[in-house]
Amino acid sequence: MFVDTSGWANLYIPTEDYHSQAVGCFQQVRKQRETLVTTNYVVAELVALLDSPLRIFRPRLFEIVDSIKTASFVQIIHIDA
Repeated sequence: MFVDTSGWANLYIPTEDYHSQAVGCFQQVRKQRETLVTTNYVVAELVALLDSPLRIFRPRLFEIVDSIKTASFVQIIHIDA
């Protein structure tokens, strides 16, 4: 399953409109031992979104990005020039 910027934001930020749906989807994917796929561009865009306009506390922002980058069930495709 491909996860875009808003998917990650909705998963990690409880005040986002689709947080509960994102959590449910994430739990189902984990239960089925599926892989989540995203790109380095999506992660970079997520950092920008979390910083502004969402204004997530910087240490929490790094926790979120680190959890995505280190999760064994997440594949990050690196987009090259």
